[in-house]
Formats: sequence, C-alpha cells, structure tokens
Amino acid sequence: MRVFIGFKYKAGDGEERLVPVMYGDLSKQVAGIIKDNSENKMPTVPRIACYITGLELDTSRLSDPTFVSKMQIRERTYEDVAGQRVYGNEQGAGYTVERLMPTPFKLKVKADIWTSNTDQKLQLLEQILILFNPSLEVQTTDNYIDWTSLSVIYLSSTSFSSRTIPQGATEDIDIASLEFEMPIYITPPAKVKKLGVVRAVVQNMFNNTGDAVNINNLIYNDGDIVNTVEYKRYGIVMLKGDNGIAGDYNISIVDVGQAVIDAGLDLPPDKIGKKLDWQLVLDQYGGYKAGVSRITFKTATGGEIIGTITINPIDPTILVASLDMDTVPGNTELTTGTYPDGTVYTSVRSSSKGTIDAIINPYNFNPLTTYGTKANYPLGLRYLMLDDLNLFLAPRLAPSITTNIIDTDIDFYRITRPDQREKASAANLPRSYRNVFEAKVYVNGVSVPFTEVEDGGKFQTFNSESYRTESGKYKIRLNEFPPLEDDEGNASVVKYVIERYTYPDWYTEGDDPDTILVETDVYLPGKPERSSGPEAWKNLNGSDSHIKANSIIEWNGSQWVRVFDPDDITTNIFITNLRTGIQYKWDGAQWLKSFEGEYLPGSWRLTLNP
Repeated sequence: MRVFIGFKYKAGDGEERLVPVMYGDLSKQVAGIIKDNSENKMPTVPRIACYITGLELDTSRLSDPTFVSKMQIRERTYEDVAGQRVYGNEQGAGYTVERLMPTPFKLKVKADIWTSNTDQKLQLLEQILILFNPSLEVQTTDNYIDWTSLSVIYLSSTSFSSRTIPQGATEDIDIASLEFEMPIYITPPAKVKKLGVVRAVVQNMFNNTGDAVNINNLIYNDGDIVNTVEYKRYGIVMLKGDNGIAGDYNISIVDVGQAVIDAGLDLPPDKIGKKLDWQLVLDQYGGYKAGVSRITFKTATGGEIIGTITINPIDPTILVASLDMDTVPGNTELTTGTYPDGTVYTSVRSSSKGTIDAIINPYNFNPLTTYGTKANYPLGLRYLMLDDLNLFLAPRLAPSITTNIIDTDIDFYRITRPDQREKASAANLPRSYRNVFEAKVYVNGVSVPFTEVEDGGKFQTFNSESYRTESGKYKIRLNEFPPLEDDEGNASVVKYVIERYTYPDWYTEGDDPDTILVETDVYLPGKPERSSGPEAWKNLNGSDSHIKANSIIEWNGSQWVRVFDPDDITTNIFITNLRTGIQYKWDGAQWLKSFEGEYLPGSWRLTLNP
C-alpha cells in the first residue's frame, strides 16, 4: 500500500489534493462503520483500494531447504540514560544468527482506482504507470541481516474501466484496476545465539618465543606487552574474493604441515596434509574476534596493508580479509601520453585515469566484436596490451626510430679500473674499451647499412673530466625499415653478425685482445606475412597502430594513443583493471599483481586482540 501513498490530483478549483489509500478487503463490520450503517451513504472519490488476490508457491526459485546461513554479529556497548539508550565506542555482546532457507512465493495484488470522472483517472494513471517500466524495486526493511528485504513489483495487467455500455440511468463509480505480481519469501524464525565462550585474552603469561613475561609488566602494564603474532614459519596466499565485495580477499595457508607444527596442533592422521581449518589455528593463539582482529601485510616497497579478518562460514579453510583501502597503494593517474609523432597527448578518459578497461592480447581479442564499429568505441577506452602489434609491418610512411632498433644483450663498452674491487674515484679512474670490433647486418642475405646506438650508460666527473662508469647496451638502428617478405614470398629474416672482443682480466691498454663471432637471426614478430595490420586496431583514417607489449593504449575518438610506454617508465606504476577489480604494478620490466599473491613467512602478522 505504501507504493501508492502520496499521489495527488488537481481538483476543479485548481487545488491539488492527496488521494487516500485503503485496504480494500474489508470485513462487514468495518465496512458498516465506514458507511455509518446506512445504504444511502456513498464512498468519497477519488481513492485507491489495495487487496491480495492470490498467493502461489514459486517452484522456479526453490533452493536447498536444509541450508543454514550463519552470521556473527557484535553490538556496541550501551547504557540507559534517562530512559534512552546511549551507545558507547566499545564492543558489547556478540551473537550468532542462524538464518534458515526461506520459501519463495508469488504474491498477486490488485489496486482499484476509484474516480468520478475520466480526468481524475488519467491524472492518477499517468503518475502510477510510468513507475512500472516494467517493474519497481522495493525494500521491505532496512535490517541488513534480513536477506529477503529486496524485492520487485511487476505490473501484469490493467483494466481501464469497470463501466459497461449502454450504461443505463444509474451512474456507478468508475473503477480502473491494476494487477501486480511480486516475488516474496516466507522466512522461518532465525535462531539467535549469544556467545558465551571466552572472546578475549586479558593477558598472556608468555611471549611469542615461549619465555615468561616480566611479572611487573603484567601488574602495572608498563612493559612492552605484545599481542601481535608474527608468523615466521609458514606463508599464505591472498587472492581476490568471490563474494562481490571490492575490499574482500581470500587467504589460504601455503604449507599446511608447517602451520600444524607452528600452531602445535594435534591432528588425526586422516586430516594431515589436507586444507587446514583457520578456526583450529586461531584457537591455538587465543582465538580471534570476527571483524575486529587485524591482519597486516608487508609490501615490497616497505609499506603495510591492513585489514580485519573473518573466517568464511561456508569454507572455514579460507580466511576473509576486509582490507582498509586507505592502506592499499593508490592508482597512478595516467593523464598524458605520446602521439606516434612524439607530441604530447592529453587523456580524454572521463572515468578514473588510474584504471584500464581490460587486459587483452591483440591477436585474440577484437574490439569490433564487442562494439560493432569504431564509432561505438567509448571515448577514453583503455587496454593493456600483452603482445606487440604491427611493430614490424611494412610502413606506408617513414618509420619511427623505435620500430627500427634491434636489441642485443652485449654491453657497448667494457669498464675497467686499476683496482676492480674499489669504486671509481679520482684515485681509481675508470677506463672504457669498445666491446664490439665489427658488426654487420643482413636482411634476407643482403648487407644493409645501420647505425650503432648505445642504450643507457652512466658518467661521473673526476678532476674536471667526465668518465664512463657504466656501459649501456649495444643496439643496432637500421637506416631503412626491412620488408616483410623476401623475393620468394617468405617471411623476411634479419641477421646480425657481431665480432666482439674477449678481454681477459689482465687486459691493459695497448694489448691486442682476441675476438669471437656472435650470429643471431631476428625474425619479424607479429604477423610477418601481412603488410597491413588487423582492421580492429586501425585508426579511423585507415593507418596502422604500432604498439609495444605491456603498453596501455587509449582511444581518443579517431586513433589509438599510448598513455603508458614500458620503455620510458621504470618507476612503480599502479593501475586497476575495471573488469576484474585487480590492481597491478609495473616494476620496470613486467606487470605484476600489486599486493595479491604469496606472502612468505615473516611478511605478515595477525593482531588477534587489538
């Protein structure tokens, strides 16, 4: 009935009046009182009458009738002050609520709209019918323990008028009827148990190593009493939870055998080697408080991630950690990028610029399958690419330098010092000698010109002169982009032959070192048989996108643009995949889950009674 409360109609005098709502299925006694025990009194209009017309068992929603859901609830302490309940900031009593599986039904309800003229009827129908398109969601209670509080109302049929033609001399009240269906549950009473076990250890007589604590510390509470246990013998694995809550993660024990030894558990033979119940482990350390006890993880960057813990009531071998998201590393805002010509690009992404929409392999995923046409690509759409795309396609224009470089694992220079055991200094000046005596590059067996490039390298100044203290890598930059195919239609092969020096440890300037040959074939990656890239990754003007593996690209409405280049960024970058909710970190060489994964012994701890 509350669904129809609050509707108004505009009367003939221009005033807006509320339409009363009543329960339509009245008893004779109540109906007689309303009519003043007279058949000559007519009910006032307009009004809305609601009543139930049917209740059927909904077999399509039946579930396991033996299922019992358990919830651990803790209330806050409170005092009665002047007849009012005043809540404190500490924990009060704890309860376990056991909810039995409810029985599903279909409830059929009818609402009759009484009006005296068509104008009143149309005013009310216009307000009501637009709410059901085709349904209206309702919440029956704000009690979060009630798992049947959410439901929906469907408009199943309508009857515009109850009048018939010809009407005759009498004029009945015009009634428009609306019929509704609503899926509901009838729930058995829940069982509420008050926890009567020991929920906290007031003080431990022994510390974590088994040594007795100083008695003065126990009496005067002035010592370093530790109620935190750091587990140095077994590791755990933290993975994203599957309960749909963003900050929840499942924790499992890696080495069950070591955990049994560490906790001092006495398990029967049939339980050894199987998944370990977290309740058994935590009980050995004095028990825990669900939703209150904390877990702390040490991150690789030296920070800490903190959350509260609860044992999964369905699978007690899983510990659910509800992380404090303020302790989780924040996403890195990628606000700018680089166009293919090297100019700066400003991101057009409207949502968080520290997120991506998906992680994809460009050869297995086609965005056109998802969006139909490039015109439907959302502005600011972002992907993290797992593979190179079109890096060695035959270019239509002059290729950029980044697509013509061949990497090697050879240092450009050999760095020596008079005393190799000491760092470079004014008294221990470094000397650098070329590692490469001669290099040649062949494309399909034909020698081609190239330029030597040193990638990296470091210098220091001693006695007002600059000295190389660290060598960069030897790289080959082709003067022209190689063709994709040879004269016979086979995929092109680039071969480089490097004759490099073999400096002995005793080498001094002026000696003639030996050399060795290094031959390497470089096959063009991607799809070498094509001279044009996949249609899905072309820009609107038909040009190909040249994308490196581990890059993050963004659609700006007409072309794909890099907003993250793995060759330019070496610091920690954090981004979140919106499809999975998992956060990733760039460590300078690869993308890793930022904090999910295995935590070795000593890198995590529990605070059971904070």
